[in-house]
Amino acid sequence: FMLPNPDEAVIWRGPRKNGLIKQFLKDVDWGALDFLVVDAPPGTSDEHITIAQCLQSAAVPSADGSSSAPSGTSGSSSTASAIIVTTPQDVAIIDVRKEVSFCRKVGLPVLGVVENMAGLVTPAGRCTFTTVGGEAQDVTSEVLALLAERFPGR
Repeated sequence: FMLPNPDEAVIWRGPRKNGLIKQFLKDVDWGALDFLVVDAPPGTSDEHITIAQCLQSAAVPSADGSSSAPSGTSGSSSTASAIIVTTPQDVAIIDVRKEVSFCRKVGLPVLGVVENMAGLVTPAGRCTFTTVGGEAQDVTSEVLALLAERFPGR
């Protein structure tokens, strides 16, 4: 959406990516929000740190007109929190464990985990969930978070 040619790769290093993240999170007037969803790739890179810091320090107006101030000011706390999305594969569960550890270290509460591609949708439209695995449920039990949902693949 930002490039003249949609097939063109974006090759940016950390400072430039972090600058764009800060611009989107601090300089864009999102209006009153109930939620702001930030879809980030797996990992615990500089970009994740920038996202966490920007969201935690932002005063975010909500749809009811109230505002949550940055942590440590006027008695309110940041509403920033995480919902982690995973898939049932072992390598994805390893990433979830790292992301949970990251969230703990930066003080970002984990509200829950969503397990995507946890089953199949039949040609007749029925959802069939796998009975093997369960690692996402195990991880959520460990972090005292709710397994928010399981979605089949399409």
